Amino acid sequence: MPTTERPTTTQLEPAPTTQLSPEPVEVRPCAAPAVVDQTLDLLINDCEALWDFYLLQDADQHFNADPATAWSAANPLQNWAGVTVTDGRVTRLEIHGYNLGSAMLAPQLGNLTSLKTLYFDNVHLFGQIPDALRNLAELEVLSLYPPIPGDVFPSHDLQGPVPDWIGDLTNLRELVILGLSGPIPATIGNLAGLERLDLSVGDLSGPIPPELGDLTKLTSLDLGFNDLSGPIPPELGRLASLEALSLGHNDLSGPIPLQLGRLASLEALSLGHNRLSGPIPTWLGDLSRLRVLSLGWNDLSGPIPPELAELKELTSLALPASNIGGAIPPWLGDLTNLQCLNMGHNNLSGPIPAELANLIDLTDLHLADNQLSGPVPAWLGDLTNLWLLYLAANDLSGPVPPELGNLTELRYFSLRGNEVYGPVPETPSDWGYPQSVCYSAYLEPIVQ
Repeated sequence: MPTTERPTTTQLEPAPTTQLSPEPVEVRPCAAPAVVDQTLDLLINDCEALWDFYLLQDADQHFNADPATAWSAANPLQNWAGVTVTDGRVTRLEIHGYNLGSAMLAPQLGNLTSLKTLYFDNVHLFGQIPDALRNLAELEVLSLYPPIPGDVFPSHDLQGPVPDWIGDLTNLRELVILGLSGPIPATIGNLAGLERLDLSVGDLSGPIPPELGDLTKLTSLDLGFNDLSGPIPPELGRLASLEALSLGHNDLSGPIPLQLGRLASLEALSLGHNRLSGPIPTWLGDLSRLRVLSLGWNDLSGPIPPELAELKELTSLALPASNIGGAIPPWLGDLTNLQCLNMGHNNLSGPIPAELANLIDLTDLHLADNQLSGPVPAWLGDLTNLWLLYLAANDLSGPVPPELGNLTELRYFSLRGNEVYGPVPETPSDWGYPQSVCYSAYLEPIVQ
């Protein structure tokens, strides 16, 4: 897997923590009428499956559970935190923010045959996905999302491949499992009702199966941060409902297929950090809903097609290290929704065009490591939302305009490697990461 810095995702408010209070192992609460109606055999079986899962928790963990929702003989099953009971069966298991220690997913969870949602959020799981989960034929949501500790990209210690039997769970609408390895099974193409597929941040290898093009209800597809190789399948152009496509940070090669131009609903396209080649496609300008476009760190070649001027909804444009030469196109100043503009590490030359002064919503401007010349524009001081201004390693010259002192939100600034002089804006030494779309899951960090 390429050794590239992984971005932090936008920080979210922490979800309420599901807390499981310890119960002596010899107590089997599911035999208590206060927990489960003893005439409901199937619900008793569901309760026993949950209790077996509970017993896998690390005994050394200490929990301060709400007594009213603790998993114990003191509470009815339907009151257990994260458990939903409908018509005498457990239909939903949703666990938030609980570190399972060294525990694994219990195979007994496969006995919850009426389960529609199995949702773990901010949970550190270990081991493999039990084959017994193939019995969950009613499952609509399978989401195993790991913790996001500080600035570290989300990860957990699930092992093994995406199971082939996943294609048998034909009621799935959402499939989110991070951290797996091996090939993506073609059987996923059987999940005709799937709306979200996220298998990112793992060691998946081999090609992207063309069968994914059969998932015509998909609105979000994220396979980023893996070791996938080969071309982008043109069959993905059949995903007419797709709004977000993230294939960045893999080892994909070949041109960006023309068929992706059919994705008229696409709002975010992230293909950066691969080995894609050929020109930047002109048909990208037809994707009028695009808000995020990230193509950097590939083997693409310029120029920037003028057709991109039609992308009026664009908020983030990342084209670093894309072999782009010539002048910065003045029409970029017409993209007045831009918040993030990254064209660093190219061969751009000439002055920074005055038309960029129209981009008053910019928070991040990265034009470093080019051949830009002329003065540092005074109008940059009018872009008062700038969080990052990175103009290092160019041929800029002359005084640093005092107007840059107006940039009170600035946290990262560099003019090093230019022929400029005079005082520069002071910025915090510990600037961290901004809470902006520039650091979403679809864009690499803008400073590289």
